[in-house]
Amino acid sequence: MPLLTPTVRLNSFALSRKLSVLYTEQEEEDSVFKFKLKCDDIVVEAEGKNKQQAKHNTAQKVLDVLKERFPNDPYFKDSDDISPEEELHERLKEMCLLPKFNYVGEEGSATNRLYTVQCVVKSLVIEAKARGKKNARREVCQKMLKYLNENTTIPETDSTQDKPPEDANNPIVSKELKCIFNDPVSVLQEYLVRNNLDPPAYTSSYTAAVYTVTARTGTVSYVAAAKNKKLAKQCAAAGILDIMGVKERPKKKEKSTDCDSALIPLL
Repeated sequence: MPLLTPTVRLNSFALSRKLSVLYTEQEEEDSVFKFKLKCDDIVVEAEGKNKQQAKHNTAQKVLDVLKERFPNDPYFKDSDDISPEEELHERLKEMCLLPKFNYVGEEGSATNRLYTVQCVVKSLVIEAKARGKKNARREVCQKMLKYLNENTTIPETDSTQDKPPEDANNPIVSKELKCIFNDPVSVLQEYLVRNNLDPPAYTSSYTAAVYTVTARTGTVSYVAAAKNKKLAKQCAAAGILDIMGVKERPKKKEKSTDCDSALIPLL
């Protein structure tokens, strides 16, 4: 089944063959929308439960006729190879919109890692989980396409989403966070390695335009949140350092420069 919508596919084919395409909306009857489409010498009519669906149906009828006329045309043979993400971009381009993808979580072992991806369009957020980032991204695109096929509008952005949630367990931090280190993540890693402790583990989530990162090492953990994922991670690491009482960056081990140790004592 082709992934791109019939209107996008028809427009692409017509443009490459220099064919004219003209859609004419017909009078609505009993909440049923109708379109008439003329492509070169082909004229068809179709209906749908909304204008978008009616337009797609007319385009599909024309594509069926064109496929019969040009059965060996490479365009019809290759059209099934288009990815869901490419189709989503084309669909949203018609609406003057762009999707935004956020990797919001991962779980499982190294050989069976599950990734969670969000696709955001205006205030609409759709989430999918799959093995591997590529599969998760493909899955969320398919879910978004399904939504677009079943709905004619996308919810407008809610201005309240930009306001940080008032939750003591989900503190929103800013760049003014008081930390004596410029790069807490690196300092924490160096400190733990120097003291033969397990490296830190980070988990993240994304809700209401806010990234929440949890840093954990041994029995110590700290949660920080910010509108920037990198900042949230730095603040989580800074919290661990503060709890552990680390006040200075671990010094690098100096190479031995004592020449005397290499000398053979003279008898």
